[in-house]
Amino acid sequence: MKRYGTAIKPRIETDRIEATGALAVNRTAMTADANTSATTLYIGWDGGGADTLTIKSADIAVAGRLFIVKDEGGTASANPLTIATEGSEKIDGQDTIQLVNDYGYVWLISNGSHLFVVNEG
Repeated sequence: MKRYGTAIKPRIETDRIEATGALAVNRTAMTADANTSATTLYIGWDGGGADTLTIKSADIAVAGRLFIVKDEGGTASANPLTIATEGSEKIDGQDTIQLVNDYGYVWLISNGSHLFVVNEG
């Protein structure tokens, strides 16, 4: 984790981390079809075509794993980004979902078996 003058203090009794300043997270730039990795959290998509982000089964197997996907290029209405899973996992009961709003975003969380949309815009 990158720290920029941020006080990070684990609170064992509540199983959370509190940040009292700015927090930097891992950002993955995406310009074409791509797969997630063990360190993927935020995916900034700036594709020129209809691309696919595949979320790997090993990444979905981690309960509580969060993924944030954002159309940073503002082209989703013309060229939607398809978000798919590698195996038989579902996203809100579907095989795939699409980002279709320019500058849109979606937050996904895993229960260890499937993904669920917790926020979108």
